[in-house]
Amino acid sequence: MTRYYPVLRYGLLGNTFGSDAIFIPQTLYQSFAQNSKNERIFVTLKPPRFNEIVPAVVEGPSPIDVIFISDKLLPGYDTLSVQLVELQEVTSIKFEAMNMECCSLKNIIEPLQSVLKFYSTLYVNELFEINVSNEEDNVRTITKARVVIKQLQPSNMVYISQLMKDIKIEYDNPFLSNTSSNQSFIENESEEEEKNTQENDTQKITAKTQTKNIIRDEKVPTLSDESHEGKTLCPFCGLWISENKFKIHQSQCKKLTTKCPVCGTITLKDKLQEHTKFHSIETCPQCHIKCELLSLNRHMNGSCDKKVIECEKCGCVLFQSDKKIHQDWCDKSILDVVDYVRNEIIVKRYGEPSQYSELPNNFDVPYSRTLKNHSQRPYPPQLFLKEDPMAFSRRPSYHQNFLKQNDLQYHFDFEC
Repeated sequence: MTRYYPVLRYGLLGNTFGSDAIFIPQTLYQSFAQNSKNERIFVTLKPPRFNEIVPAVVEGPSPIDVIFISDKLLPGYDTLSVQLVELQEVTSIKFEAMNMECCSLKNIIEPLQSVLKFYSTLYVNELFEINVSNEEDNVRTITKARVVIKQLQPSNMVYISQLMKDIKIEYDNPFLSNTSSNQSFIENESEEEEKNTQENDTQKITAKTQTKNIIRDEKVPTLSDESHEGKTLCPFCGLWISENKFKIHQSQCKKLTTKCPVCGTITLKDKLQEHTKFHSIETCPQCHIKCELLSLNRHMNGSCDKKVIECEKCGCVLFQSDKKIHQDWCDKSILDVVDYVRNEIIVKRYGEPSQYSELPNNFDVPYSRTLKNHSQRPYPPQLFLKEDPMAFSRRPSYHQNFLKQNDLQYHFDFEC
């Protein structure tokens, strides 16, 4: 039996719900409650909109049972008939793309299957919106895909089982001219069958990768992909994109990327604030010179005057600004030590000067001057030949190299 009810605005204690509603008696609600799929019912509109079916939701039990209507109706003008509808279980669903954003999705079936788990009933022309994360050409985007149900089997109004077994899902994208009209998928298809349905526009090789104990086939581009044949340069991100995907990529890239006003680098809009932090002016903690944060680390480790360095010859620690002055002093002091060591070697080889009536021919003026200055003091008591020249204690980094270069195997232990 069909009953007609006027449409009223439902309010309680001054609070108004966002949808139009009708009041139903308790007996009618009980008939809906007996249905296994009572989360959603269908109501038929009467004049002036003939034979138009809209979904409705039963709320209850409550002191006042009410049916909420999703569509906005005219209170006091539209009337509707409420009747119990016996629904059949769905066996086949055909979706159709409603916007261009669906073109960038590689696999839209898996997101649709996850959304269908939250539905108990379906009807033709029902709209679905899915937010899908998609990564292409090193650009990560969030795409809102809109699809609509174009066909249901076995009827235009069905209920869907929570198990979702053996449901055939077809997807049609009219925005793509180079793809087939239907892409059929089965819920329990193997990964190999799903892989064969995807088309690749470039040559790829298969590499086995193990992630979370699951071995999958991952597509790895070959060296031939590095060429720019059949590709167009994107003016927004500077990447080479295939011609058949260029329009889609350009529209997405224009929305998501921007150019840095300081350095002109192309970056994502949500990363622009983080990128501009590198252009902020910071003060060097060593020399107190102001520079960009991006070049602060390079300045502190490179050209900073207050950078602490170590002399390679004597091991002394000093500022980088004093390097020139210290280098001149260090070279002069090393020459004096070299002369002294050289004279000590001559003494070891030829003996003390008092043993000779005249100096050898290969004696030079610095040697005679050094011997004259040190003639009043005793020579080091421990003067011996040693195999290890690395044991020389004074200025090891320089003198060890000096002895090696001159093939000198002498080692001196002396007390000053």
